[in-house]
Amino acid sequence: MRTDSTRRTDPTRRAVGGTPRPGGTPRLRRSPRARALAPVLAPALALALTTITGCGMDDSGKTDAPVPSAGTSGVEDATRDTRKVSSDLLDLIGVKGKVTEPGPRVSECGDGQDRETHFQMRHPWSLTPASGKQLDGVMERLRERLPEQGWKIVQYERDTSRNKNLNLTADHDERRFSVNVVHLAKNEPPALSVTVVSGCYRVPEGEKVDRF
Repeated sequence: MRTDSTRRTDPTRRAVGGTPRPGGTPRLRRSPRARALAPVLAPALALALTTITGCGMDDSGKTDAPVPSAGTSGVEDATRDTRKVSSDLLDLIGVKGKVTEPGPRVSECGDGQDRETHFQMRHPWSLTPASGKQLDGVMERLRERLPEQGWKIVQYERDTSRNKNLNLTADHDERRFSVNVVHLAKNEPPALSVTVVSGCYRVPEGEKVDRF
């Protein structure tokens, strides 16, 4: 997938260098198979992301319920998987533009999980097209097309911000990821804010989480 900028950007390796401000997440190594940028583009915009089993998460990565398991994986594998999910979503959005740079990041699972052996991936990024009109209808298309790719829509509504941004949240049970997409239609410039979050990984026996 490519943006309209001169260089390729890729949520797997792609630096997202756009106007909006980011936030971001990875997966584990030696795993049989075993989550980013929070939508902070608008002031006081809070992210309420429903993860795989519907537990609430704020934009700092804190959860108010246990994070569902994503199985066993190493950080490198988890990072690669998270980038792949973001890349697939960008392809599905089908709009060219500037994509913010930060890649996936590792965060704690919380709920008392040992941070040396458990971790979660987060990848927040944003897409800013040359014209805001290019985003017209994109949320409706995502609501229709995501289920065709195995995603379950768990939220599709306007948030409580002054701009009443349209929010979409979906879970993918098989891939153990959740995604939250916000259409910042009234921002200047208009943009899409996307946050990809994984379930909680456990590193293989004998390994430790080497970064947060």
